[in-house]
Amino acid sequence: MELDEIQHIEKVKGNYILRSGSKAMKIKIDLVDHSSLNKLLELLKGLDLPSEKSFLASWK
Repeated sequence: MELDEIQHIEKVKGNYILRSGSKAMKIKIDLVDHSSLNKLLELLKGLDLPSEKSFLASWK
């Protein structure tokens, strides 16, 4: 999945789910190194999706 395809980001039961028009990708956050997870969150937050499309709108 390309970053510019991501339309929606959810946090569900300890997982992040990235959705595009036709694809979904689940990231099991308990399996990701803490520093890598922070980098991923910064990258995803930079996508600047509307708050209703991303739980990251309120993430600091």
